[in-house]
Amino acid sequence: MFTSQLLESAKDELSFRTVVKNLQTRSPMLQIVLLNPNAWCSFGDCLDAMIPVPNFIMYPMVKVLFSNCSNSTESELRKLDEWVTKNQVGDVYMLTSKDLAESMEIANRMLPSSHASLQGLSLSFLRR
Repeated sequence: MFTSQLLESAKDELSFRTVVKNLQTRSPMLQIVLLNPNAWCSFGDCLDAMIPVPNFIMYPMVKVLFSNCSNSTESELRKLDEWVTKNQVGDVYMLTSKDLAESMEIANRMLPSSHASLQGLSLSFLRR
């Protein structure tokens, strides 16, 4: 559901930026930059090239950069506010983003450490 809303908001932009805020407190919980809405991913074991793969299943994904802002310091929140103003960032309000943040962190841990971050944000993906 969240991924659909993100893609709908970003339909005319190449790199969409948003901040997920708590609906009740209006405080930022996640900073998200959409990188590629048309990525594909496969999960499973790597196989030897000599063994045929009968069922190779690819899943449509949305590649994103993110930062969990729920425990940010006051200075980090000021930097986030400057980023929001500078980049004309859209806001998305949710009751809680704990599950969303956890799924993005789990996806980030699947990546090799050399590919896990970019420009100070963590690389991740969301299933479409």
